[in-house]
Amino acid sequence: MCVDYRALNKITIKNRYPLPRIDDLLDQLHGALYFTKLDLKSGYHQVRIHEEDTWKTAFKTKHGLFKWLVMPFGLCNAPATFMQLMIDVLHPFIDDFVMVCLDDILVFSATWEDHLHHIAQVLEVLQINQLQLNSKKYEFEKQHLVYLRFIVGAGELKMDLEKVHVISQWPTPCLVTEVRSFIETNQKFEWSRNHEESFQLLKQKIIEATILALPNLQRPFEVEADASNYAMGAVLFQDGKTVAYHSEMFSGPILNYPTYDKELYAMHQAVKHWRAYLLGKEVVVHSDHKPHTDFNSAYAKLQQGKTSEFQWKNGLMYKGTQLCIPEDGDRLQWICEAHTSKAARHFGVEKTLLNLHRYVYWPKMHLDVSQYIQGCVLCNTSKPSNKNLGLYLPLLVPSRL
Repeated sequence: MCVDYRALNKITIKNRYPLPRIDDLLDQLHGALYFTKLDLKSGYHQVRIHEEDTWKTAFKTKHGLFKWLVMPFGLCNAPATFMQLMIDVLHPFIDDFVMVCLDDILVFSATWEDHLHHIAQVLEVLQINQLQLNSKKYEFEKQHLVYLRFIVGAGELKMDLEKVHVISQWPTPCLVTEVRSFIETNQKFEWSRNHEESFQLLKQKIIEATILALPNLQRPFEVEADASNYAMGAVLFQDGKTVAYHSEMFSGPILNYPTYDKELYAMHQAVKHWRAYLLGKEVVVHSDHKPHTDFNSAYAKLQQGKTSEFQWKNGLMYKGTQLCIPEDGDRLQWICEAHTSKAARHFGVEKTLLNLHRYVYWPKMHLDVSQYIQGCVLCNTSKPSNKNLGLYLPLLVPSRL
């Protein structure tokens, strides 16, 4: 039974004790070969409420008013209170051979002998604290079991087959409402043979999800990231095995980034997302981020002797007499010098380009110069369109109050 305690929750001082992150818990299982899962019987109901506070939980029925003597579901502080209790009880074993998420307790060990000893320690502590287990839900001394919706064992994580069974039985949508519930959009209803094949393939790929390896924090990691026009994806590897995936849709100004900036942003986000794994560790980065792509084709033609437009001089590439500046070169410095120097005097786009073309070249120079001048503070504040209209005139002296 669950009572509506929304009114009580609004005036309750919140307990901010945190719940554990699932990925943090699962990361501890590397090297474990034996597992035991324990579940408390009606865990919340094993926590007594202070007698002077029981009246706050009163609820109305046709038989009169009743109040809870133990902690019920529906109270905003119930999860935090129960989690704090479990951590306090199992504190000597946490992060060593025990992990707990609310009433789900997992005992893990590397050897059979250690596992038997660990189980005995946990059961003894639970008995001392008068916490009762659910005999229908525990699993003892397994090499593979389901914990927190994952199958754990042998250094791997797999999806729970019972969960993916629902996906495999998902029927083909036939109505507009069913299609919208699947793709969550208001697109026009169309379902061709290609749609059906894609739908079945999508279900199959989810069911056959790649098995993830549990990370070994003592070994180096590898990160691979890439980006498209609208999104990025990244993979975390270790010893040739996949540890985790990460993806992100682009939004806002990031959509306007050039391709090489999007690829660099993808790598930045991947490293930031997995910083807990990578900080202070040896990391190998795989990326096709190539900031010199503007001149790749010209370089290839030069190597093959198929172009007369570009030449090599003292290890530098020239287009005629113009020095070629790559994307990771000092393009901004060149524009700044051509626009703000004493000789330039904040010329407009065309004159600034004329100054640059005397010495250097790179693709899309006009766009880069235009963007720079549009952001020039001095040009924006002093151009004619920003000047006050008319002459400044003195105010008339009032002749009376």
